[in-house]
Amino acid sequence: MGKYSIHGSDAFDSKIDAILEDIRTRVLDIFPQDKLKALILSGGYGRGEGGVLIRDGQEELYNDLDLFVITGKLKRKTCQFLTRQLTALHHELSEKHGIDVDFSPLQAYTVLPKAEQWLVWYDLKMGHKVLFGNPRILSYLPDWKAEELPLMEALKLLLNRGVGLKLAETNLKSDKPDHDFIRRNIHKAIQALGDSLLIANGLYRCSNLERMEIWQSRKDLTSQIGPISNDDNWLYNQYITSMEFKLKPCIETLERDATTKWIKETRAMFKQTYYFLWKQQASAHKYTWQENTPYQSYLQYLSKSFRVTDSIHIMLRNLLHNLKFFKGTCFSPDLYLRYPRYRLFYTLPYFLFDEEGDVRNIGFILSLQGFTSLRDLWERFLKIWYVYN
Repeated sequence: MGKYSIHGSDAFDSKIDAILEDIRTRVLDIFPQDKLKALILSGGYGRGEGGVLIRDGQEELYNDLDLFVITGKLKRKTCQFLTRQLTALHHELSEKHGIDVDFSPLQAYTVLPKAEQWLVWYDLKMGHKVLFGNPRILSYLPDWKAEELPLMEALKLLLNRGVGLKLAETNLKSDKPDHDFIRRNIHKAIQALGDSLLIANGLYRCSNLERMEIWQSRKDLTSQIGPISNDDNWLYNQYITSMEFKLKPCIETLERDATTKWIKETRAMFKQTYYFLWKQQASAHKYTWQENTPYQSYLQYLSKSFRVTDSIHIMLRNLLHNLKFFKGTCFSPDLYLRYPRYRLFYTLPYFLFDEEGDVRNIGFILSLQGFTSLRDLWERFLKIWYVYN
């Protein structure tokens, strides 16, 4: 077991050390004195479980390098300037090192004690490496328990990976499919299925290895949602395979028919899991879910739920988000007072599961005026997703 991965050698660790030192140096060059409180490596390599790709006998990084940037209190203009600088640095360093170097939005250290229990914060706290700053800075985050992760975190994860699955399906149908992109996103979708059930049952852990061990002892989790086809162990087997791929990825040519079948099966399980967990969410809010019409129940629950507990402050903030992005197009208080992610949740089943829907209504939800094609709707969806996923 290496410093950044399960399967990497000492030479692989040294390679990452050199890249991280370059990143650290460049970030410090950008920030004014005392404004950068910490630079933190998160993700797989931060947990010590990053992917190691063997290509032509050489070890290569496979996952992105995800960096969290914790700052002091910044004036708005300073924050905007530093954000632009980090964006430019992202492009420069990604090209230089041949791997995506991603920086988080700037986070003031003062937000840490008040941070919400989001999956991204939990994973960061439980598995990271501080490259610069106070090595214990994340101890200021609340002492969350894994079993208390909100179910909404599982639903947000499925939204994100469901879009990836749809992108993989679309890519496979293109004239020049990107086999690595397709494989990676199918595996991510399957990982999300397994992880979302762990969250729903209070069993999630930051470590990939721990999650695999839990699934090996709790194969019965699949019985909650039922099998696809006649294989009761489909999700368990696929999840373990996908998690192993995450640790030790490979690149090989996919066969179109077999991959089409793989996507079809994954989407079927995704649909079952997605509606099952939304039913759990609805039940927690005393909403009656109709088993024989899950899509209609889902839409009705979404329409009634997203503003139930929102304060005036939150609704005004949502209004500003919507006005900034949608410019008042297809204005409706019911839409504009909700966080934009609501629009993604509302329309995802239309794209991913081919649920029936009125094109004009879908266009209205996505703030597209007039009659639009499915391609226009999907491109609009993706633009929203890139900002609010």
